Amino acid sequence: MKGFDFLKFYRVKDWIKNLGIVLLGILVAKNLEIDILKGIIAFLLSSFLLAYAFSLNDYSDWLFGKERNYMSQLKTKKRNKLILIVFPLIISLFISLIFFAHEVMIIISFFLFVILYTFYSYPPRWKKNWKFSLFINAFCLGTLLLFIGYFSQSSNPNWWLFMFSFIYFSYLLSSEVLHQISHIRRDKKANIKSFPIIFGIKGSVQLIELIQFIVIVFSISGMIASQKLFPILLVTTIFSVFRIFRVKRIKTHKDANYLRNKMGGIYEGIFYLLILLLTFSRVYFSN
Repeated sequence: MKGFDFLKFYRVKDWIKNLGIVLLGILVAKNLEIDILKGIIAFLLSSFLLAYAFSLNDYSDWLFGKERNYMSQLKTKKRNKLILIVFPLIISLFISLIFFAHEVMIIISFFLFVILYTFYSYPPRWKKNWKFSLFINAFCLGTLLLFIGYFSQSSNPNWWLFMFSFIYFSYLLSSEVLHQISHIRRDKKANIKSFPIIFGIKGSVQLIELIQFIVIVFSISGMIASQKLFPILLVTTIFSVFRIFRVKRIKTHKDANYLRNKMGGIYEGIFYLLILLLTFSRVYFSN
């Protein structure tokens, strides 16, 4: 296809940062005793799943919502676009069955991701209902990616897994509400009943504040209960307070669009990685 842009078609720039969650899952499963090959395969599996989900969403937004995106600009038949969309899905299926057939949680995570995101974008288009759209994005982009990283290394869940599952589900839930505020006009035209359309921008901001307040309570409780978790949960608390003050500024969809990439998620993840590396290195070298 003339002029085909691989990165734009699969929207790599939009999801590559989520691979950091996979890395966290790998790290908390095995400390520093990582199976590097399985870790790389977990990254590949996650990347192909994300490429499928994001390209299918663009295709469906163009086909059913008449959205002007890269799919609408690509001059080729619908069949060819579908083939390109399904290609990473097929590759991810082979990766799952060849390398992780014995890891039940990865297989479950794979099928949940595919089923939820397929029906999120394609009919019945669950993204049109806020109850489904908020949960699916937070669960798939947060919890399931963490699971894929973690269970590529270990079959036994630990407290780190549950803690980061909660942290990233909450973060992605807040991010999705913010994303929906920024798209409120576009969603109205596409007849999508997002949370901001039903409850308004003010109600959506209050939801983000409530989510972050719950995270703060969770983090403070964890810090009191366990000295080992204190550094991680201190970072979580600081960033949650930061987000509460950030979202208070939102009055219009333009404010939300401006803040979408300024909520500190990447920096928070970097702090987690550094703390984990320091913690595990100290334990590893002291043995």
